[in-house]
Formats: sequence, structure tokens, C-alpha cells
Amino acid sequence: MYRSRVSLRLGMPHTQSGGLSEQALLAVAGDLRWTDIGAASGTPASQQLDSEGRAVYASFYFVEVADFGERGLATFAPADEIEIVSTLSRYGRTMLDSEHRLYHQGILPAELPARLPPAPRVRLSNVFVCEGKGPNDLKITSPANARIEE
Repeated sequence: MYRSRVSLRLGMPHTQSGGLSEQALLAVAGDLRWTDIGAASGTPASQQLDSEGRAVYASFYFVEVADFGERGLATFAPADEIEIVSTLSRYGRTMLDSEHRLYHQGILPAELPARLPPAPRVRLSNVFVCEGKGPNDLKITSPANARIEE
């Protein structure tokens, strides 16, 4: 399992009236996902190719936003500083699963514990695909130029 940690100050692009924007949250989580795929595999996600040289994309097939409690997305407000801890796991060579947990800055110790405390989270699941005969013909595949086994 691969794990990463980033800090973010919430600003206008990340919020809406009353708190965090769900659309912005999913955009940030997706961007972290692409970055983690590249870091974990040794090849940027945008440069991954299958054995026939076709571009490989990690297509989302499951998204879950959970554990935000009674306040919902208002748990986080404009100008809050947050830390996002992401995990990335794989299932075979074609499927990935990740969880992005959101913490207010300063809650976590400098060295992350092996078991993270509960927190609001976004779970994303992907399957690697490439285009077949056209955009309506997607094929499940795996990147040939990236370390997916590790």
C-alpha cells in the first residue's frame, strides 16, 4: 500500500456557501489520485501506456464521500488549513482503490501513525482502461510501462 500526505489551505476554489464544495473536494481527491498513481508506479499517470502503446486511464467506477458528521461539508470552512492523507491499494494489475482522509491542520503528529484516526473521507475506486476502436469502446487493461505489481 502506498501512502501520501499533503497540506492545503482552503480558498475560494474549494468552498461554497456554508463550507467545502463537494465538486472541488472530488476534483482535489482525483488530482491527488493521479499524482499518487504516478509516484507509486514510477511513471506519471499521463504517460502510462498499455502493451500496444495506447494511453491508459484510471477510470473511476466508484466514489464515496463519507463520515463528515452532522455538519456535513461545513466541517471545513474557507481559510481552514487541512491535511489530506491518502492511501492507494491495488487489486491485480487493473484495479486501484484509495481513501483520502481530511484532518484539520495540527491534529496529526509529524510522523503518521500506522493506524490513522477516524476522519471525513473520500474513497475512489478505479479500473485501468484504454480506448479500443473509439471512445465508446473501452477495454480493461494495465500499464505496461509502470510498476503496478509492487
